[in-house]
Amino acid sequence: MKRTWIQADLSQREVSERIASAISNTPVGCSDLQRGRSGEGSAFSPRYDVTTVSDEENERVITVNLTSAINCLSKLLPNLRQSANAKVILIGSINGLENTRMPEVAYSASKFGLRGVAHALREGWRQHKIAVTCINPGSIGDLPASDLVEIVKCLMRLTNRTCVKEIDVPAMSDENV
Repeated sequence: MKRTWIQADLSQREVSERIASAISNTPVGCSDLQRGRSGEGSAFSPRYDVTTVSDEENERVITVNLTSAINCLSKLLPNLRQSANAKVILIGSINGLENTRMPEVAYSASKFGLRGVAHALREGWRQHKIAVTCINPGSIGDLPASDLVEIVKCLMRLTNRTCVKEIDVPAMSDENV
């Protein structure tokens, strides 16, 4: 499998065009969009308070976690259609599930929205046999990365006749799910 690594700031609107251009005319089986954690500055700490988060930070979190995924994936469809077994694997979060008692507003909303993107793309791209899966990991600091890699490997080995819709992977220490 050939990988193309593209360093990009997903908060910049023009990046989705650059990503699509960098891999144009290349069949793509899986699009890996590696992202740094994009959360509010005080998020995931006991001192988080939505009233202290700036509008700009909320917009950046939603742009990086949600809007950029929509923009990039819509431009990658022609490449994905060239693959005999295309898969899109989105990394959501336990924060995006219902009733998790997580207070981080923009982060949780963006990850909840990413699940919606996965569900809508799966239905819209079903005719092209493009599988769309959303993996929702829990506390990343407590989950071994190797576990997530094994899940992705399993998904990649599946045929184009099946699609795993969503996988929730809470850490054993996550008491809020």
